[in-house]
Amino acid sequence: MTKFTDYLYDLIQNSISAKAKNIKLTLKHNGLLRVTLEDDGIGMDFKTLALVRTFNYTSRTKRSVGLGLSFVYDLATQTNGYFNIDSTQGVGTTLSLGFDHHHIDFPEFGDIYELVLDIYMHQDVINFRLEYNDLIIDFDELKLTTLPKTFKQRTYLKETMIEAFRRGGYENS
Repeated sequence: MTKFTDYLYDLIQNSISAKAKNIKLTLKHNGLLRVTLEDDGIGMDFKTLALVRTFNYTSRTKRSVGLGLSFVYDLATQTNGYFNIDSTQGVGTTLSLGFDHHHIDFPEFGDIYELVLDIYMHQDVINFRLEYNDLIIDFDELKLTTLPKTFKQRTYLKETMIEAFRRGGYENS
């Protein structure tokens, strides 16, 4: 993975695979870059969660080791951050991460617009909410959860994000 948004997309893909209907990504810059990913997917029982925390587990059948969480754990560790995962079967999963985004080992941030747009177009995503400091992009609040996913709606979402980021004084990264 070359950009931080690649890591985020991989983690969000885990939520989608866990049949989450609602996914919330929170990014806060205050010293560390703090990332929280919450979903209402199938969650994990205690035994599975313990295996996931060893990074020697995957639910996939084509390979015997999961890579996404271990990459994120390594990045958090290398950048003097933190990694925590909690999950309850039938309730969902919360991943809490911290990164020193000024650290030499922290990758280029990437394109947050494209990350959100890719999530929007994913056929299995129902609702997604991005909280970026005080800025909020919520598919449900934008009435995107009741409309067909079209490129016209994708364009509307991109224009909405650009305007919201501009009003908030943020750049795309």
